[in-house]
Amino acid sequence: MPRRYSMDTRAQTTASTRMRLLDATVQCLDQVSADALTMQMVAERADVALRTVYNHFPSKEALVVQAYTRLASRTQEAVRVLPDIGPAHERLAAFVDAFFDVFEHESPGAAVILGVSGIPEFDAKLAEVRTWRRYELAKILRAANREGTLRVPLKHAIALAFHMTAYVTWRSFVEESGLSPAVAKSLARDSLDAALFRVA
Repeated sequence: MPRRYSMDTRAQTTASTRMRLLDATVQCLDQVSADALTMQMVAERADVALRTVYNHFPSKEALVVQAYTRLASRTQEAVRVLPDIGPAHERLAAFVDAFFDVFEHESPGAAVILGVSGIPEFDAKLAEVRTWRRYELAKILRAANREGTLRVPLKHAIALAFHMTAYVTWRSFVEESGLSPAVAKSLARDSLDAALFRVA
């Protein structure tokens, strides 16, 4: 039994250290570009030895990719728990709420990590997650098409829903336009409802 406790404690410590390193990476990226980021900067910001950083991540690129993966996994998990039945317009509204809630919780770090450029591994992961989001939205909107409630071509509906669920849209509503997160969600939901669905 003591051995199991020790293993559990070690796993918790490892997870906690990884989180600190990812938080430190985001904080450093708020100060410098991805090109200028170094493992030493992350170590100093996380208050750990440089060796500790390398024990968890092989490179600064891996740190950046994992910081983004953490953000992406939070949006993906928020969507996974949504019901996959019911009227399509309600499912799309729930999707908007889920994404916007994560953006609110993760801001301003989300802006920092999504502003990274020049790392091929990061670009590949970003493209993968964007493809996943488009696929999930398409599933909802295909259901609307089958219901007969979609009032625009499916391709157009997917493009608009994809745009309205992007971080840049949330940021333009909340940070640039000064809307409250609740009002931003309502605006996105109402705009999609009016643009995409037939009035009952």
